[in-house]
This record gives sequence, structure tokens and C-alpha cells, in this order.
Amino acid sequence: METPAVKRSGMIHRLILALTLSAAALAGCEKPGALASAGGEIVMAPIGTLSVFQLAGRLGMTVDETSCASATLRNESNTVLIFPSPDAQVIVNAKPLAGGCEISSISGILFVPQNLEEQIRSQLREPTRRTIAPPDRRIAPDRRIGKLGRVVIDAGHGGQDGGARSVLRTHEKHINLAIARMVAQRLSARGAEVIMTRDSDTFIELNERAAISNRAGADLFVSVHADSSDNAAASGFTVYIPNSPSTAARKAGQAIERRMGLTGAASRGIRTAGFRVLLRTSAPAVLVETGFLSNRYEAAKLGDFGYQQRLADAIADGIVEFLSR
Repeated sequence: METPAVKRSGMIHRLILALTLSAAALAGCEKPGALASAGGEIVMAPIGTLSVFQLAGRLGMTVDETSCASATLRNESNTVLIFPSPDAQVIVNAKPLAGGCEISSISGILFVPQNLEEQIRSQLREPTRRTIAPPDRRIAPDRRIGKLGRVVIDAGHGGQDGGARSVLRTHEKHINLAIARMVAQRLSARGAEVIMTRDSDTFIELNERAAISNRAGADLFVSVHADSSDNAAASGFTVYIPNSPSTAARKAGQAIERRMGLTGAASRGIRTAGFRVLLRTSAPAVLVETGFLSNRYEAAKLGDFGYQQRLADAIADGIVEFLSR
């Protein structure tokens, strides 16, 4: 998976192309703002904003309906309606919020200013109990009820989407699935409830991966990938959390990054990014790049069963650390 940090020149080229095509995009109901990457779409959200999915997670609500023209957030006691600019409006329990704000529709996702969270929260009625969307029972190949919490493990790519290809000719999708399966097995054994977005070589749309987590009312979403770069010397793992991350997302990322560092692998740190699967997920969300398939040494390690086990142990340890707090 190519990431923003190591594919800057390619991203700039694609951004210029996106701006060139913006007139056509503006004929619809949303602004252009998405770039393609090997790991999926990177949404170019305005600085200092939250997606409606991030907003819902922070408010203890679910996104009941959403489109480029509106979004509806609900829990047992409240309904929030959000409409984008130019006639931006937020209605909480049938009462419009005072004051205007910029609400953007980008790549099918509505984004609101971060300070809108507290304005909405101040108008909410106290729920009688926590509302969680009905679990998704259609895709739960490795799911067991546990005390730690509910975790969605997402093996990046799959099916016709092979992801990055290593210098040793291995497709990223296979490495992602191998590590994700190991993580799921370890979490289940330690008392977590685990849902995998895919447990075989199948293709699942990015929006559906996030939707699986949202429908399940997950406590944490973790997507597993492997990196790639034009620079063959690039190495190390990276932990990504969404733009404008919640405190919980930061803590989850820190726990996973800390545990992975104990394996001896070089860390590129914790970074924020606008990956679509992170921005469309209401739960705290983390995307892990386990190493560079474009680096011959790391590609060999990532294809090794023993090394995959070490990485899976570390990711699972980080998840358990976060859920145990």
C-alpha cells in the first residue's frame, strides 16, 4: 500500500489531475477531493474537520442515513440532521443550531468543523442506555463473544485488488490476510469478540469495510496493510490514525505502535491520514503498514511465517492493551 509519506510526488501529480477535472466533478453535488492510492482512496478533507462518521462515534450515535446532500445521526433519544453548504444547517431534535458553519461534501462524505461536536453535544438529550447498531451477522467468519470488547480486523485489498506487489513478486493482499488472521486468532483466544471484514481472497469495497464496523458497533477497527515506495531503501512500519483523531484513536495507535516497536522493527511513527476506511468508521480506527514490500529485505521478512507471527503478536498485544484500559 502506498502511503502519503512515501508517495508525495505521485500524490502531487494526481492532485494536479484532480484539479484539472474539478469542473466536471462540480457538476454533481460534491466537491472533488479524493486521490487514488494502492491502498485505497485518500480523501482530501478540510483541515480541522470531522467526518460525520467520526462525529457520530464521539457523540455515541450511529449514522442512520448519509449522502452528499445530508446525513442523519441517531441514538435512542436523539436525532441530528446535517446539511452541507452553501445552505449549511444542523438540526438537533427538530431545533436548528444557531450560527452558520462550513459543512463540506467531499467524495461522498460530509465533513463538519471540529467545534460543532460540543455545540451538538450541548443540545442532546441523555440516552436511557447506550445504543449500538445490530451486529452484522452476514460477515463474521472469526467471531466469538468475549469480555474485552468487539474488534473489527480488516485485511487490506483482496480478490481482484492485489494491492502492492513486492520485489519478490508476492501480492500484498496475501500478506495482509495472513497477518490479519493471526491477529484475529490471538484476540479471540484472549477474550475479544472478533469480526474480520474478509477471511478469504475476496474483494470488498472500502465503504463496506467501514460499514461492517459501524453495523457491528465495534469498539475498535484495525486495518492491516503492507507499504510500498519508489524508494527501494524505504523501510519500517507505520501506524496511521484518521485526520482529526479522537483521543481513543490516538491511544489505540500509540499502544499498537509501542508493541510493534518491541519486535525490533523500525518504526516510522504514528501519522494521521485521510484514508477512506478510517474516515468512514465511527469507532476508533487504526491502519497499520507492517513494512515495505518495495524493500527486498523487508519483503523477505513479511513473507516469512515466523515474522508474520511476531507482528501479529505485537498488533494483538497493542489492541488488548487499548481495550483493557
